[in-house]
Amino acid sequence: MKTTARMATFHGFNDGGLYYTAGGTGVDNNDSGNNVLISYAAGDFKVAASADVAGATQEIAASYTFNSFTIAAGVDSSAGTRWMLGGKYNGGNWNVGLGTNSNSDIVLTAGYDISDATSIGFGVDAASGGTINAVGLQVKHDLGGANLIGAVGQVGGNNTVASLGVMFSF
Repeated sequence: MKTTARMATFHGFNDGGLYYTAGGTGVDNNDSGNNVLISYAAGDFKVAASADVAGATQEIAASYTFNSFTIAAGVDSSAGTRWMLGGKYNGGNWNVGLGTNSNSDIVLTAGYDISDATSIGFGVDAASGGTINAVGLQVKHDLGGANLIGAVGQVGGNNTVASLGVMFSF
C-alpha cells in the first residue's frame, strides 16, 4: 500500500519504505509512483481509497482515533490480497506506532515535534525472523503549505538510501 498506508500508521509494501499517519511524524521514502487518492474524514473516523494511475492496484484503509490512540487497518489488491493492522499513541509532541501485516513484518515508528514547524521521525521494519528490512530517520520542516522533508535510512540490510524533497498540500 502506498499513500493509503498512511491512514493505517504502517509501511506500504514498497521495497522497504516506512510511512506515517497523515499529519504525524515518521519515515517517508516516496509513494513509489503516480497514485490517485480519495480520502474522507468524519470526526475521528478516516477512510481512504487509492489506486495506481494504471488501475492495476487498488487499496483501501480506515482508521479511528479515540482519546490519544489510533487504530487502523488496510488491504490492497496487488499480488493477491495483502493486509495490514496498526496502532499509534499520540502523546502531544511525541508519538509511537506499532504495526504488522500479511508478510508477518513488525514495524515500530516514533516521532517527536521539535517545534511547531519541525519534526523528526524514526522507523524500523523487522521481518518475522528478526531480520531488519528497513530502518530510517526523517526530518520534516513545515514551510506553510509546503513541507521540506529529508530522510536517510537503510533497506535490505545493506542498501543505504536518502531522500530530500518538497511536498505541497492544498
